[in-house]
Amino acid sequence: MLNELYQLSNLLGRQGLLPHASTHRDVHKMAKCECLCVYLDQDGKPSINDLFGKEQTSRLWLHSHGNHDRFPAIKVQKPLLPEHISASFDEAAWKKADCEKKRQMLLELDYTAGNPKSDDIQVKPWTLEQMRPVLEDRDDICLESVRRLLNRFPRKGNVPEFYDNFRRAIYDNLWREERFIDFFKKLLVGSFDSKKRQYTSLCACYFDIEDDELDYKVADPDTGNALVQLLLKAQGTPEEAAETSGKMMGISALSGTRMALVRDKYPNPAFQVIGPSYLYSNNTGAYPCLSRYNLERTGAFPAGEEQVRRMNDALGFLMKEERRGKTWTSFWGTSSKTPLLLLAWLESDPSGEMDLADAFANNGGSSVYEDTCKKVLDMLRNKLSANRKDPVHLQLFETLDKGRKQIVYSRTMTVEQVYENVAEWMEAAENIPSVKFNVKWKNKDGKQVHFVRPWCPGPGAISSVLRTQYRTQNSGNIGRMQDRRSCTITEEEVYRLFLPDTYGGRRDAKLIETCMKETLRTSGELLLDAFRFQRVASKGHPFTKEMLWRACVALELLGILLYKKGIRKEDYMKSKMFLLGRLMGLADCLHRNYCIIERNKETLKTHTKPIPGQLMGSAVYQTALQRPKEALKMLFGKMQIYINWASANPDSQSGWIIKKISETFKEIEVDGITLPERPTLDEQVELIVGYGSELSFPRETYYKNTVDQEKSQEEEA
Repeated sequence: MLNELYQLSNLLGRQGLLPHASTHRDVHKMAKCECLCVYLDQDGKPSINDLFGKEQTSRLWLHSHGNHDRFPAIKVQKPLLPEHISASFDEAAWKKADCEKKRQMLLELDYTAGNPKSDDIQVKPWTLEQMRPVLEDRDDICLESVRRLLNRFPRKGNVPEFYDNFRRAIYDNLWREERFIDFFKKLLVGSFDSKKRQYTSLCACYFDIEDDELDYKVADPDTGNALVQLLLKAQGTPEEAAETSGKMMGISALSGTRMALVRDKYPNPAFQVIGPSYLYSNNTGAYPCLSRYNLERTGAFPAGEEQVRRMNDALGFLMKEERRGKTWTSFWGTSSKTPLLLLAWLESDPSGEMDLADAFANNGGSSVYEDTCKKVLDMLRNKLSANRKDPVHLQLFETLDKGRKQIVYSRTMTVEQVYENVAEWMEAAENIPSVKFNVKWKNKDGKQVHFVRPWCPGPGAISSVLRTQYRTQNSGNIGRMQDRRSCTITEEEVYRLFLPDTYGGRRDAKLIETCMKETLRTSGELLLDAFRFQRVASKGHPFTKEMLWRACVALELLGILLYKKGIRKEDYMKSKMFLLGRLMGLADCLHRNYCIIERNKETLKTHTKPIPGQLMGSAVYQTALQRPKEALKMLFGKMQIYINWASANPDSQSGWIIKKISETFKEIEVDGITLPERPTLDEQVELIVGYGSELSFPRETYYKNTVDQEKSQEEEA
């Protein structure tokens, strides 16, 4: 990835998009976490100001030496109160208590005694040394708040006095709402860490000043930017710094030219979503041979200090908040417990307005994703005429733990490849017959939604569906979703489906087979219940929006996999297994009409009484998956009673069903070719798609909402 970032930084520099340095290796953004904002007055006494949420905290700047010597944000590692108080605190009672009871429990603690092991809140010598330009330069009004905070911040000699005042400030703020109370509890007594065998707090605190006359607080983004510029100015050019500090000059592995090299470490950029990371690091403990050849730390990959800084700037440019969807986005992967981060950019136009990242990763399953892909295809079509070999870069990151991130998928393609793959994906998404689910929802605008149908899914949607397992309930109730501990389909393999390699061949064929098997295993019962409840429910589909969304994505994925196998819907809709599935759907409709009219004595339009959760079509589904011929015989025997009833009762409104049942039977038995003894995986997919396909044979026009319906009715009139 370093080479791609180097090329990107050069390109952005030529385009004037990196006019001046915007990052410093020691200035970062904070990770997403709750953070207590503490003000210091002129005497250095603390007062509680606010409790920042995760999003607000992630916008704050931080100066640190890697994970050490942090300022003005400090993570309190150990509780403020002595260990014996933490040990005697009643955790069980705390979990059951309401806010007022929690407040009372904290009020009863002894705030006069402190924990001698808790001394994280102090400015370290390294910080004072690095911040010397701030203390000496009094001209920049943006940094006046930082200067005052450095002078007021506790140092080694007055740490105990500061902690006494800090505990008193917390005691004075116990009247606050419950989120403050919960945070104060962690700060005061912490919780027991079974691995470390001690009590830990791990609470982030951000320090600022109370002075109202200043235009810029410490937490202000302009203050952080001004600090970066001042530190870079004091540092001078890399060559000047190398002469004055004895830094190493050498050949950069990126450009092959002689320059001042990075000596200590690479920057630690704060990635969107996944938080702080390392631009480059190596583990000499795991690979001792690196030490043998003096390839430790930055020596393993020598690069120019200015080059690395500009690469860090380029990374920051890609991940600007306003470029979400264009050059970066995030989604949940197949097995990760944290979101994935995707970076995507067109090499010749990294600052373009194309929603490239959204097209590569969006969760899909809605018309928004289809519209995004269509717009991207239109813009890529224009790029083809200029340079069809223009590179497109894609990088996908995941979090292994708090300190480690890794690239799970990396690829460089041409514009032509991206265009062909996305266009084929959208075409493959049309490889299922018409399917709809009746619902009674309201959209974000408050308009009534009468039904939903499957849309083209993105890689993010597929990852999400493969990560969960649906378990049906035999009682006829809605089943339950559960996250899977592991998934046999990796993130890389999902992208191999979405953006196949020209030379994939046999490897891709095996992947398609595996993915189809996994989809049936995780979502087969979900699709069965979705189709079954569609015919049973009288007041809209009982599934939640998320469950119905997952069913739509799973169905689309099966259609895409059939397409990639060369099986088109124009052909498989004539197959025996598809027709058997459709016959099962017709049997459900006939059974449903019988239950409403004959059993419940109601009409089809106004019925309200419940009907059986399992109708005769869905009852033979499991048999049809394994022994379709036996399922057909069972279905034929069961249907005779209901066919006779419908024929004898003109009011049953089932004439069209009987007609279609007869036609479907004939199509299954035509030419003497009947159902297979044991269906293949493809035929099992055809069965469930056939069962879920629409059975409204009279011509109907379907609408996404009532507004479209009224518009279409006006056009027809």
